[in-house]
Amino acid sequence: MNKREEQEVESSKIIHELVEKVEQHPDNQDVYYQLGSYLTEVKDYVHAEELYKKAISHFDEKNIKADLLVYGLGNVFYEAELYVEAIQTFQKVTNSEMKENAFLMLAQSYMAQESYQQALAFAITAQEINSKNIDTNELIGDIFLALGQFENAAQYYDLVLESDQNHAKANFQRGLVNMVLGLEFDTYFTRSRLTNKKYFDAQKKRLSEIESFIKLRDNR
Repeated sequence: MNKREEQEVESSKIIHELVEKVEQHPDNQDVYYQLGSYLTEVKDYVHAEELYKKAISHFDEKNIKADLLVYGLGNVFYEAELYVEAIQTFQKVTNSEMKENAFLMLAQSYMAQESYQQALAFAITAQEINSKNIDTNELIGDIFLALGQFENAAQYYDLVLESDQNHAKANFQRGLVNMVLGLEFDTYFTRSRLTNKKYFDAQKKRLSEIESFIKLRDNR
């Protein structure tokens, strides 16, 4: 049995165990979410969507809110790159404890569509709920970078680095920002490379693209 076959056997075993948990606890939303999340992780989006929709219907019939499952369904659509459906689904999440995550996923869905202003609006809303969330601050930095607002991007990458000084992506992005602004950038690139060389090497192409952009800008 090769490695791929071993992984398939292990995956089938995990799914079988999670299905049994659902059958044993049909009114427990967490077990549906665990199964749906795993199906999403292994890219079985069809069955994940089917599971979540059936589970949501099950709880609707009992007049029980199922925001956790609605959120899970939104994740399925997002991972399947069905961003319109993802946005429509995340907007249905009303649970106050889940709002931050829902706003963040709405922002990521709009970001994936290159709808940067909408993405920024939802990301800022998520950040107002939790200003220390690394994923949110990183995303806001990415949005401002995409919009060409480099000083604003730097501000949010700095927030990420306050929480995690060795964050490989934030250091790389912060270095890019300083490169464009004509400021010292080697410190950030070095830290990114030392933290995650594989990530840094994969991003090297962007350095030459930025250098070309700077040359064109300076020659105007």
